[in-house]
Amino acid sequence: MWWLYFGTSSADGSHVIAHSKDPGRIGAYFHYVHVLIIAGIIVSAVGNELVIAHPHGHLELPEIIVMAGAPIAYLLGNGLYKRVVYGRFPPSHLLGVLAACVLGALGASLDLLTTNILTTVLIACVASWDSARLRSARAAA
Repeated sequence: MWWLYFGTSSADGSHVIAHSKDPGRIGAYFHYVHVLIIAGIIVSAVGNELVIAHPHGHLELPEIIVMAGAPIAYLLGNGLYKRVVYGRFPPSHLLGVLAACVLGALGASLDLLTTNILTTVLIACVASWDSARLRSARAAA
């Protein structure tokens, strides 16, 4: 999650605010999208606590909501942030949200540890894709 935020867009966000004709409005957008980002991080920490307590426990609806909801909230918030910064919602984030929804649908057949590993891999894949896209865009510029 750190890589996806700080490694790909935080400096660009500061640049957008500093060079905007309406920095107050852009700052307000950033404020609101950060609520989703922080919610995703907090809910992810709750999921990690569940995994530590019961790694092989099966997922009931509350655990499914936590384990799938954390990456969904984080990717939506981060994608909206990037929408403000770059003018578009990254396809990597959209596919990540859809993949997290699939994991949520499969949740009842998985244990907590497996779900945690899969959501971690999911976020790492989105971050890798986003970093590669950003490097290629900067190289082309």
